[in-house]
Amino acid sequence: MGHQAKQNTGVYLYLSSLMIFFACFAVGLAIAARKPLWGDEIVSLNYVVRSSYASLLTQRILEGNICHLFYLLQKVFCDLAGFSLPMPWAAGDWQYVDPRSWMIVRLNPIFFMSLAITLIFYYFSRFYSKTAGWYSLFIALSSYMIWGYWAEARPYALWIFLITAQSFLFLRLIEAKKFSKSTGTLLVVVHLLLAFTSILSVVLVVSVSCLLWIYVDKDWRRYIVLTALPSLISCIYYFYSPKWQWWFSNTPLELINASIPKDRFLIIFLFAGVLLLSLGQKRIGRLRFFNSDIIKEGIPYLILTGLTVLSAFAVIFAFKLIANTDRQGFEVPGRYFIYLTPVGIIAVTLFSIQLWRSLQGKIWPRLLLAGGIGCLILFRAVRTYVLVKGFYFFH
Repeated sequence: MGHQAKQNTGVYLYLSSLMIFFACFAVGLAIAARKPLWGDEIVSLNYVVRSSYASLLTQRILEGNICHLFYLLQKVFCDLAGFSLPMPWAAGDWQYVDPRSWMIVRLNPIFFMSLAITLIFYYFSRFYSKTAGWYSLFIALSSYMIWGYWAEARPYALWIFLITAQSFLFLRLIEAKKFSKSTGTLLVVVHLLLAFTSILSVVLVVSVSCLLWIYVDKDWRRYIVLTALPSLISCIYYFYSPKWQWWFSNTPLELINASIPKDRFLIIFLFAGVLLLSLGQKRIGRLRFFNSDIIKEGIPYLILTGLTVLSAFAVIFAFKLIANTDRQGFEVPGRYFIYLTPVGIIAVTLFSIQLWRSLQGKIWPRLLLAGGIGCLILFRAVRTYVLVKGFYFFH
């Protein structure tokens, strides 16, 4: 009976994940068909379709993001779809309306954003519960940056997917307290792919590696290919990256809140507060209100979330040092910190689950917790709905 139930659960999970992926892919295509290409997408597309695979791999990319992986994958997707520039686009008329071509050139981000959303649902469904899976899906779909870059022919969706995969591999290793061959190898691959996706990936590679060294394995040889090699790749890319002028139109908090809104920070702070309270109650040996063992499971990811947010502030501070006040050059946009989005989604989902489980058997506190967190996530969902509805391509 138990084996049959496990089989049924597996079938449910795979079918549900498959349906979510195809539904997300269809939504991405619908967005892409209503959204004209804009400046950065046009520059990237021009570069990709006019370059060979050899030149994509060997020549320096003259764009803001000079990491090769996105451009290589973009060419693969375009070639598999048999895409060539429509004649008006080739002639420089990018105002020419061609919904089919809009969709084709965005197959790459649509695929990876759909995969990231599906992976979030799959992970929490498999390792926690069906309810947790659907809750994580709701959190993901109520995130502004997910919708804003779902169908954007730039590296952001790929970046979100890779960071999502990195976080889940990190959580599996932390739980196992040892490097398994498969999980460790996958994490090495993800770190290398992150290095070839964005220079800023180095902060996540180093943060995850430091925590794994503390919690899992202190053998320095393991971190040569896991940490040192990806970091070296990112440093080389940084050395060759263009050094432009920057200016700010948003405050540091506004830039970060675009990826992790204030209401989600409240949930993270609530978890941190309960964690401190549970550790305190365990130390004094009385007033055991929360299950501290369950709460403590979230410490590594809480530290990772904190390090990731601090890294964003550090990057903003570095931009501030070279920024000008006469608005010359380029504005520092919130999308540069989109790597906070998957970390925030996973943190909010994970911490909500652990808070709920720590109150097992306590009905009224659970109801109070559900009401408080429910209000916060519903507020974010409504806010995101209003923003998404206001996108010009939904008019």
